[in-house]
Amino acid sequence: MSVAQAYIDDVLSGKVLAGQWIRKACLRHQKDLTRTDIWFDAEAGERVIDFIQTFCNPPNETEPMKLMPWQQACLYILFGWKRPDGYRRFRRLYLEIAKKNGKTGLAAALALYFLIADGEQSARVFIAATALKQARTCFKEAVAMRNRNAELKEAIAQAGNEPVLALYVAENGSRLSPMARGSDSEDGAVVSAAILDELHRWKTGANLWSVLRYGGRTRKQPLLVAITTAGSSAGQTSLCWAEHEYGQRVLDGIVTDDEFMPFIFSLDPKDDWKDEANWVKANPSLGHLFDLETIRKEYTEAQGKPTSLGEFKRYCLNIWTDEAADPAIELAKWDECCRVPLSSYPSPKRLREESLKELAGRICFAAADLAPKNDTSALVLVFPPLTKGEKWRIIPFFWIPNANIEARSKRDRVHYDRWHEEGFLTATEGDITDPRSIAQAIIEINQKFDLKELAYDAAYSEELIRMLGEAGFPMQKFVQFPQSHVKMNGPCNEWMRKILRQELAHDNDPVLRWQVGNLRWNTQKATGFIKPDKDKKREKNDGCVAMIMALGRATDPENIVKPKQKFFYVSSR
Repeated sequence: MSVAQAYIDDVLSGKVLAGQWIRKACLRHQKDLTRTDIWFDAEAGERVIDFIQTFCNPPNETEPMKLMPWQQACLYILFGWKRPDGYRRFRRLYLEIAKKNGKTGLAAALALYFLIADGEQSARVFIAATALKQARTCFKEAVAMRNRNAELKEAIAQAGNEPVLALYVAENGSRLSPMARGSDSEDGAVVSAAILDELHRWKTGANLWSVLRYGGRTRKQPLLVAITTAGSSAGQTSLCWAEHEYGQRVLDGIVTDDEFMPFIFSLDPKDDWKDEANWVKANPSLGHLFDLETIRKEYTEAQGKPTSLGEFKRYCLNIWTDEAADPAIELAKWDECCRVPLSSYPSPKRLREESLKELAGRICFAAADLAPKNDTSALVLVFPPLTKGEKWRIIPFFWIPNANIEARSKRDRVHYDRWHEEGFLTATEGDITDPRSIAQAIIEINQKFDLKELAYDAAYSEELIRMLGEAGFPMQKFVQFPQSHVKMNGPCNEWMRKILRQELAHDNDPVLRWQVGNLRWNTQKATGFIKPDKDKKREKNDGCVAMIMALGRATDPENIVKPKQKFFYVSSR
């Protein structure tokens, strides 16, 4: 049995301690062996392993690289699977792992394989990063590997010297070179393979990603290899987080994508990250490249510097963090309030549809926070509990001008376009906020639910109120709600209490979740009163503002709905 297959078997049997995503990746491989529409070529999987272990010498070594079991398993699966036409099944690899586990050496060796041994005529291979210096780090390692092996040195020529600009094979016109952000001159590159280093540093909408992602469409079996450590944008909208989440959905079977291979080394959600027994899940090279004592020392140092704990968790344990400082509420606490545990990866779209149906006719309080011109606008419904033990429910609505969705998605690095396609964000006509769409939605909400009040801030709401009045909306339901420290302080604190006590239940709406992650408090120095900070242009929180306003009205003494006590009758015979 090969080392790769043995590792896969040991992961599935529990002999090798691995996190859930590696277990699911191995299980996916095993299950796919029963399929008839694709097939597994073990020899092809072993071929790339043999190439690396024959020709690629690591730094300061006279002998070729000895791939670790996890590396062999990854390559075995990646290169072994074939389509019916004999070409590779996978077109993208997403490899996420803690630092110092051998990513750079593996990437450099793979680059050489793509250049000379992948059977591609006129191959165009790129090692890409957000900065040329970072791209050259891996590229220099590939150059060094070429120089350390006589056969590679004879077959592969180099262009330039100090720095080397590219490696190339004259016989078939293949070329390997580094690439960095801003390389617009490469727009026409016909990419056969690309290695994307430290994807967590890449920005959404980056031109370089698009060039490499779609530059291989005319190739028979292009391959994009993204290698990274966890980033600092958990729950946010970075390119890497999007790939991370997408990979999880593929492995969970929520999304079917036969071209995408996620390989994520991480701790499980319930694992104690301080327990060193769990560290190997993010560090499969533990015992090969370094020992446990190395991580212990790094952990001890981080404990002495509290500000370093986040970096330790990211770089040493591959745990995603949220880079924003002083959040109003921990995003994890918000996630715990999802009415279906996020560990089961429920569909937010399905949860929303269920809530709209389930809560029809129920008493609710609404609040709107409108944009001045071309920003997002929000309306949030808050449903008080009707029975003791029931939780407060939330349904948000969001709008954005249609004309600037694409531009704003790129500029703000936020998935407005995707959220619009998925139905979580409504596009209004034109390039400024159109209150007609919002007014129509409020009228429909008033018909569907028992809407008691609609709270609003006078700023930017005049046109909406006028339209609703002309449409016959009950004027007595309008309640002006100034967004001042005095007016917002109580509702803000009540909102935090309900989240911390898990008295609130939401549907994991992605727009609202993003905005909860953005929310910061503006504190009045004289009183200590708080209100949402709305100064940051790109970190929108209008949904949170509307939610807090609606909760403020729902919890006002004159509006409190007293939950009915549940009675249980016991009869004796």
